[in-house]
Amino acid sequence: MKIIKEKDQMPVLPEKEGYVAVEKFVNSVSLNIWSAAIGLPLIIVTLTVHIAIWQDVLLDGLLSKPIIWLYGIILLSIADIAIMFIFELLHGITWCIIGNIPFNRMRFGFAGNGLVFQCRINSELITKRTYIRGLIIPGLILGFTLTVLGIGINSLVCTIIGSTVLMCSISDIMIAKKIKDESNDSLIYIHPQEAGCFVYQKCDE
Repeated sequence: MKIIKEKDQMPVLPEKEGYVAVEKFVNSVSLNIWSAAIGLPLIIVTLTVHIAIWQDVLLDGLLSKPIIWLYGIILLSIADIAIMFIFELLHGITWCIIGNIPFNRMRFGFAGNGLVFQCRINSELITKRTYIRGLIIPGLILGFTLTVLGIGINSLVCTIIGSTVLMCSISDIMIAKKIKDESNDSLIYIHPQEAGCFVYQKCDE
């Protein structure tokens, strides 16, 4: 099997006779910059909507119990760390369920020189259809649900976490765009070192 790479260091890939493995990934620096550029305005908009709806209640809470805001900041910091793991875990669970893959194939770690935390499936190939569904859908559902819930029940923590998850989903959409021209049945191996994947394409020889 041939491997076509954009970088020099060669990862270990599953063998698939008659296929060429083509590397497709997004530079981690660009990924974070674009996610922030698009996602931060989104967070500002959702917070503006939240505050506009609940401004009287929020003002009363701030004036009467300012310590609540300190607890809220601490809770938010802890929750953001936890939600990033849950966010990636949802990717892995979705890939395993749709692809009929054992859960012990999931691996967590940092890619893109440590700038991207990710979940991937070790030593297993999945179809593009499965990859895209697991990459995009869980984050959008989780982010949208938490954002709407936060605004609905006046939970700034939920609103901020939900909009943050939506911001992270932007990076997943950018990764998905790298393989948009591949067929839905193309075989995919999630990249162990970068934010992206290897696409297995049949050799013409």
